[in-house]
Amino acid sequence: MEYALRDKNIPILRRILYKKVKERILKEEIEVIRNADTIFITTEKEKQFFKEKIEESDYNKIQVAYNGVDEKILEVGKKRVQMIRDKAFVFNNRLLFLGTLNYYPNEIAAIRLVEKIFPQILKHKKDLELYIVGSNPSNKLKRLCGNNAKIKLLGYVEDLHELLVKTDIIILPMTVVSGIQNKLLTGLSSAIPVVITSQAIFDDKLQHLKNVMVAETDDDYVNAVVKLYESPSLYFEIAENAFKFADENLRWSKVIEKYMNAILS
Repeated sequence: MEYALRDKNIPILRRILYKKVKERILKEEIEVIRNADTIFITTEKEKQFFKEKIEESDYNKIQVAYNGVDEKILEVGKKRVQMIRDKAFVFNNRLLFLGTLNYYPNEIAAIRLVEKIFPQILKHKKDLELYIVGSNPSNKLKRLCGNNAKIKLLGYVEDLHELLVKTDIIILPMTVVSGIQNKLLTGLSSAIPVVITSQAIFDDKLQHLKNVMVAETDDDYVNAVVKLYESPSLYFEIAENAFKFADENLRWSKVIEKYMNAILS
């Protein structure tokens, strides 16, 4: 909500609505924190948001714990890393965007990708295809995708396993970001380099050119994708480091352990 209000491209009526909703939700959240013994929140950035808004004793109740990732997704990452180490990995020339498409931040990101970013990427690498996964795409997005034979609008996909195995890069040109982005977690866990805004970086261990690619402008996204294809060594390094981060931080067993330790303490 906070980032939505900063985005100058958000229509004025939606901006007014967001402001009203933000004020109401903030009051409710502060009340919950006051009455709780322990509060879990998914990012340090969200925790810091409350620092000047509540008493220190209430602030100290807040614990940061990430979402976990399905074991099947981590198996994809393990498989891809092994392929890299065995020198058996091959590029499939597939980019992927995923997210529920009737959720406004995802919809505007997908439209931005289809309308502005992907056509520019194709000028550098003509054999690429873009796969868009997510339920309830708008008529506008359907029309835009239908105008480009290189774009496959798949809609809802129940099992992402096969699609992830054959995906080269996940590209997520978000302008409105809140909380933790599960689509970013999916990419990290699958050992797929993710290109995404710095607003979505939820841990200091996630670093540009190490285990993620950070981009802001349309040109940044284009250049990041081209760079990954032109430098396989960089691609492999980011893929392996992404999976290492996921393996150490996003397994449900480790997430639950963190929850239990916080509750018991």
